[in-house]
Amino acid sequence: MDEFIKYSLTRSINAKLRRQFLQHFPEPKKLRALLASSIPTINTNDALFNQSALAALRERESVIVKEAFENAIRWRQLGQRRQILGLDHPNYPRPLLETTNPPPVLYVNGDLSCLNSPCVAIVGARKASHNALEQARQIAHELAESGITIVSGLALGIDAAAHQGAIHGAGQTIAVAATGPERVYPRSHQQLAVDVQNNGAVITEFAVGSSLQPHCFPRRNRIISGISLGVLVVEAALPSGTLTTAQHALRQGREVMAMPGSVHNPLTRGCHELIKSGAALVENTQDVLVCLRRELERELVPEKSISENKLNKMEPDTLTLLDCLGFDPVSIDTLVRRSGLDAARVSGALTHLEISGVIVTDHGGRYVRCKQTGKNEVVS
Repeated sequence: MDEFIKYSLTRSINAKLRRQFLQHFPEPKKLRALLASSIPTINTNDALFNQSALAALRERESVIVKEAFENAIRWRQLGQRRQILGLDHPNYPRPLLETTNPPPVLYVNGDLSCLNSPCVAIVGARKASHNALEQARQIAHELAESGITIVSGLALGIDAAAHQGAIHGAGQTIAVAATGPERVYPRSHQQLAVDVQNNGAVITEFAVGSSLQPHCFPRRNRIISGISLGVLVVEAALPSGTLTTAQHALRQGREVMAMPGSVHNPLTRGCHELIKSGAALVENTQDVLVCLRRELERELVPEKSISENKLNKMEPDTLTLLDCLGFDPVSIDTLVRRSGLDAARVSGALTHLEISGVIVTDHGGRYVRCKQTGKNEVVS
């Protein structure tokens, strides 16, 4: 672990050289073995890389790197939930590891288990409209209730609403910071950062004592998209820093979704541009689930079977709603009448049932229970 920390703190090992290291040493364990060697040997077929890499690795013994390393260790020792993950750590986010430029280390304050849970990013304008903030909170709330971890950037506006929605939905959320791990930006989000740590984790690639620079935000954004199955953009102007997250998502092969709005609202132009370019048009939680159906089924439901164990783990509202569903399509209004639950509770239960592979929706937006055809198979 210490090898990756020093590697990340060596200034001459920039993003370009890191990518070259990963090209020649794609397996994190082999890269760590190289870094752990007191006299590293690099004999690739790229002579220029060999020379640059060896020179950079010698810099790890500089006074600057040693001081920064000691600061990192001190930060880690100040809290039980503080961890520094190298590329070969078992809790390092697998989706992020598969990108072309994963951070050598992640400073984590919170629950490590959420880093490899199914994640959806919700990002958007800092000066968002009231309606957009409510939409972000609602979608985050409903997704979190269904076991999906909400990822955002701890910024003002949509980011904060997404984190808050996930927390109120009794789910997990991850905040990716653009600062060192000892600092919260903006300062007004000190309490929000604590709440996120208690309901997920705050993570960053930036070392202790790092100064906040404009380039930190695009770097932060590639992590937001990299650990997520998809990115939902809720309000974004043109141009907009938020759109860099969508651009990273496209390069990383992630699904990009955008919420439309009034053509007279300048904060919706970025979303409309994304939709014109092929992003999925999303109006509610159901649209997100449909857009990410395959990815979520792969993450949450390896086998689409309704087992006794799965039913036992369902919440009372979900079981109540399941009793009201047959094999004929019904609308959400009908389910509200049948179940006696309010619309918000019905919506949350339907979200959980759909992710679990218990129900599906038809083209008219109505819900129908899946039929079991065998021990491990269901059909609609």
